[in-house]
Amino acid sequence: MVFAAACVVFALHGTHGALSRDFGVFLYGGEQLTRGAPSYVGIFNSVGPLSDAVPGVAILVGRSLGLDPVLAPRLLFLALSAGCCAALYVLTRRVFDSSAAGFLAAALLAGAATFTRLSSDGPREKTLMLLCLLLALIWLLEQRWFLAGAATALATLTWQPGFAVAAAGFIGAVALLTNRRPRALGQFVLGGAVPSLAAVVAFAATGALGRALDGFIVIDAVYTRQPSLLTNPIGTVGFVWQGYSWTVLPFVLGLVLLPMLLLDAWRRRAEHDGWRPLGVMVAAEIGAVGWLLVAINGAADLFDVLPFGALGAAGAVVRLAGPLPRRGFVALLGACTLAAVAVATSYAVLSRSDALVGQRLAVDSVMDVLPRGDGFLSVNAPDAMFLAGRTNPTPWQVFNGSEDRFINAHYPGGLAGYARWVARIRPGVVVVGGADPERWLQGVLGADYTDLGRFGNWQWYASTTLSRAEQSRLRAAVALGYEQLRRTDHGGLYGPQVFSAAGPS
Repeated sequence: MVFAAACVVFALHGTHGALSRDFGVFLYGGEQLTRGAPSYVGIFNSVGPLSDAVPGVAILVGRSLGLDPVLAPRLLFLALSAGCCAALYVLTRRVFDSSAAGFLAAALLAGAATFTRLSSDGPREKTLMLLCLLLALIWLLEQRWFLAGAATALATLTWQPGFAVAAAGFIGAVALLTNRRPRALGQFVLGGAVPSLAAVVAFAATGALGRALDGFIVIDAVYTRQPSLLTNPIGTVGFVWQGYSWTVLPFVLGLVLLPMLLLDAWRRRAEHDGWRPLGVMVAAEIGAVGWLLVAINGAADLFDVLPFGALGAAGAVVRLAGPLPRRGFVALLGACTLAAVAVATSYAVLSRSDALVGQRLAVDSVMDVLPRGDGFLSVNAPDAMFLAGRTNPTPWQVFNGSEDRFINAHYPGGLAGYARWVARIRPGVVVVGGADPERWLQGVLGADYTDLGRFGNWQWYASTTLSRAEQSRLRAAVALGYEQLRRTDHGGLYGPQVFSAAGPS
């Protein structure tokens, strides 16, 4: 029932939201996987290989069913998001021995603004990670150590920080739930080893193991410098509020209340033994919050703490309503749950966007006039490359601090060498994502390219080797894309800074 209700809520958000760079990374990587390019080879990134492997499977299955390559992964991730709500219901019911608490926790998760938006706007790797993490926590409470280890490995192979949360939960479960600790550890490790070794064998068989280790381990361990809640508290609060608005408040309160619920349950331990599952959840919460103190880059990075906030908030309501008569208890929990569902539904409807339609029309307008045989290069614009149906000439599409440092260390000549390579092959069109071209590329664009204009998140450039007529057609195509995207941006997603005098006339 929870799964079905969540599917309805998320479906109201629609599947035509705009593609962002991050969504484009996973869709492009998934599509390259269907063409035989393993993860990290089709496009290099620094998260787990399942982040684009699962969208790739969805694209492949969707292709056989005649589904659009954006729609198929989005439908799958909508189902995975609903699965997170259902799994959180099971987990909460297990912790508090209360179905009412489970319903409320699931409804709170469905109403978290960024979670609702990513339910059908993705795909985003953190949704799959969250589902695997919730399954790991459920199996830890059931002392099914092998399955918990396997789910932990799958969460880690999707987004690496999931390991810190599940490992902390495992420590708590071993300490509180069993006396057979060596056996529990052995089964947990064995369960985690199965999918991990399968991934190693798969990459080794395709000759991509070295590249996979670079993307999964080396770049994060050696070249990544990330802000955290400690080093950037104001910035963190800013983007969290921007991503969740006031829907984050129940989760913040719940994170504070969950340890308090554990303390209360421990004091009443003579009455029942329910404090032990709570202790496991608090241990996992410590792992989740501890990771935020190490690194946080965006609102979606909170996905691994959302379950504990929902647990704490739902458990506190159940604890406060406990002394009420049954009718009053049901009325209070029902009212809270319906309010949370109403928030989730209203946000899903009000944040609905059809910007993907305009993005497709806009990119098609450029591709239709790009001379056949001329190359197309993406710099921080894998979403545009995916919509164009083209293959980037290199796996390097995402440029940020960590990947820039990695390229400087491993690419011949570093970023300057890559810029010289771009100047040498001279692709006909270069599309750059973000506000400004990368500094290392500005010299090449200034010397060898003409600015065609901007629409959405993309700035377009045409090689000066193209004829004046070809450049004029491309400039007109960018202007057409600008107008098409503006006409379909009914929700004002991109804002006035994109549709302004800076755009082509």
